[in-house]
Amino acid sequence: LPATLGRLLGGEIATDMTASPVEEAVRLLNGMTPHELNQVADSLSSETLMGLVPRGQCRLNSLRASSAPDAQVAGSPVGYGPGKGAKGGKGAIGKSGKFAGSGGTKGGSKGKRPVPPPLDQPEALRPVTNTGEQVSFQVSSGTPWQLIGPDPATFRWDLQSRDLVSDEEKREIREVLQAYANEFNIPVRGEQAVKLALRRGGLWVSYAGGISSVPGSSSPAAEA
Repeated sequence: LPATLGRLLGGEIATDMTASPVEEAVRLLNGMTPHELNQVADSLSSETLMGLVPRGQCRLNSLRASSAPDAQVAGSPVGYGPGKGAKGGKGAIGKSGKFAGSGGTKGGSKGKRPVPPPLDQPEALRPVTNTGEQVSFQVSSGTPWQLIGPDPATFRWDLQSRDLVSDEEKREIREVLQAYANEFNIPVRGEQAVKLALRRGGLWVSYAGGISSVPGSSSPAAEA
């Protein structure tokens, strides 16, 4: 970053006086080395990062998705994780190499989506939040939820009454999950959003406030 700024001030990097601040920033960033980009990221405020990271992750996902069919034609594996196929979605090519067509299920739903990074390798992520509670995720509605971390266990959402957890506690859980999502760049809003849930006692509580019992444990409703 200092080197780039020095070249800019020294006239080695030409500036377009008619360019907008956004265009000039894009031009400078695209011309930086990975090391310089790291320096920029380390210097940005938390507010700026919150504005850039979710949008940047969405754009990266879109670029990877758009290049997936070309990679398959060239003989390269498709998908975000090593050796994983991109399933579902219109024109997707699955793990078996077969063309998946338009996908979709009864009722007009879109079907399965490719698992976005970093959740394409959930075993590489910390399984618990900063409060020490287990996290799980779901990418497409109707598919099983999966634990994050080295345990690949899955489960079905067993819907419980939303009154089992107070609104205040739901807000606190949402903040804990948001902090976890921010730490690992997991999209929880927008078109690329995935669902996250936190295990608290005998219940799973989702980012949206939904509640499920934990398989194999007695729910508070049953005990009552």
